[in-house]
Parts: sequence; C-alpha cells; structure tokens
Amino acid sequence: MLRGETHQSRFCETKHIKVDSIASSVRTEAEALVEWKDGLSSSFLNSWSLTNNGNLCNWTGIVCNTDGSISEINLSDANLTGTLTHFSFTSFPNLTRFDLNYNNLNESIPSTIGNLSNLTFLDLSINLFDGNIPREIGQLTELRYLGFFNNFLNGTIPYQVCNLQKVWYLDLGSNYLETPDWSKFSGMPLLTHLSFYLNELTLEFPDFIPNCWNLTYLDLSLNHFTGPIPESVFTNLGKLEYLNLTDNSFQGSLSLKISKLSKLKDLRLASNNFTG
Repeated sequence: MLRGETHQSRFCETKHIKVDSIASSVRTEAEALVEWKDGLSSSFLNSWSLTNNGNLCNWTGIVCNTDGSISEINLSDANLTGTLTHFSFTSFPNLTRFDLNYNNLNESIPSTIGNLSNLTFLDLSINLFDGNIPREIGQLTELRYLGFFNNFLNGTIPYQVCNLQKVWYLDLGSNYLETPDWSKFSGMPLLTHLSFYLNELTLEFPDFIPNCWNLTYLDLSLNHFTGPIPESVFTNLGKLEYLNLTDNSFQGSLSLKISKLSKLKDLRLASNNFTG
C-alpha cells in the first residue's frame, strides 16, 4: 500500500469513528429524554419519540449544536407535571441552557444537576420544587443566569452558590430558605441582579453583598433581617438602581452616605425599625 493511501485510510477511519461517536451520543440523548418524558404528564412532548430519533433537533423545545448534540432544552410554560428524578443529567454534556420555568414540576432538585458542567442558563422558577438547594449547584461554574424563584425550597442557602463567579442574575426569591453562615460566602463580581425576596432569612445584613460591586438590583424584602444597614452598602454599591429592604426588622439610623447611591431610581425601606 502506498504511503498516501495509508494516510488517507487512517483519515477515513478517524472520521468514521467520530461520526459513530456523535451518532451514539445523539442516541443516548434521545433515549434519556424519552425516559424522562415517560414520567411526565404533558401533551407538549408528542414529538419526543425514538421513532422520531432522526429529527431529534426538531423535537419540541430542543436546540442542537452543529454536531447534532443537544445544547438547549426550552420547556418554559409547557404544562409539565412530574419530577426531575428520572432526568439523566449525565447524558447531556453539551447542554448550555435548561429552562423549565412556569410548570408543575415537584419534589427535590437532584444533586446530579452538578453534572451539567457547560450550563450557562438554568431557570426552574415558578414550579413546586421542595427540599434543599443541592450544594452541587456550585459545580456549574459556567452559569450566567440562575433562577429558582417561587418554589417551596427550604433549608439553608448553600455557600457554594458563590462559586458561580460568572453569574449576573441570581433569584432565590419566594421560597422558604433559611439563614446560612454568611461568613462562608464571598463576593460575586459580575452579579447585577440579586433577589432573596420572601424567604425566612434572619440575622444581620449579609456581609458578602457589599462585595458584589456591580449590583444594580437588590431585593431583600419580606424576610426577618435585623441590625443596621452597613455603610459599605452605600460606599460599595454605587451602581444600584433598585434597592428593596421593606418588611424586615432593620434598625438604627441610615448613614448619610446613602447619597452615594446616585443611580438609585427605586428605593424601598418601609416597615422596618429605622430611627432618625
């Protein structure tokens, strides 16, 4: 065999192996979706069928990358009822977006969600999820957007959320979350939107928040926070446009340095124990 023919043969073999690998990955993803679907109640997912495997990228809510592997699952307001118990988080290595907002999904968020290492967008808001936020959420270090708003999540907020150093949007509002050890939390420099609205949070103002220098939106309302507002809130968070601290038990007088929040458009401080 000529040298050129050998090189061409090896090239064809390598290409064939890659094609087989991609096809195998697509089959794995399709099978994982169908297995999850079998535990759900929804009329939106009729296209999810192994007999329709060749059109995986045309399945409802599915977006693929150039290799035909799933990169997005978009099922917001899809009338889903069920759980994530049988969702195979290890079967979607290329998933970057997972949107299940506004459904009827329940039970806990599995710790295996930490396997979605390429995820940049995760929204499980407006569902019926309960139990703790798994600490493995901190493994999703590519996340930019994390929404758990309006569920039944409880337990303490895991400090591992601060591993998400690329997140700009973090909404844990309207749950039953309890006070963690804030000293284990660190600043999140890219965070612009933070909401802990309507939880069971107590003790003093979380001391990691003034180290989130790019915040423009901060909502801590309807909790049980106490103590004074640290001056560092006013000196460090100069980009704030929305600040809501209503319905807590904050005390003391407000620092004159509040004037440093020159970009504020909406300031809400009612129903606290401020003096002066």
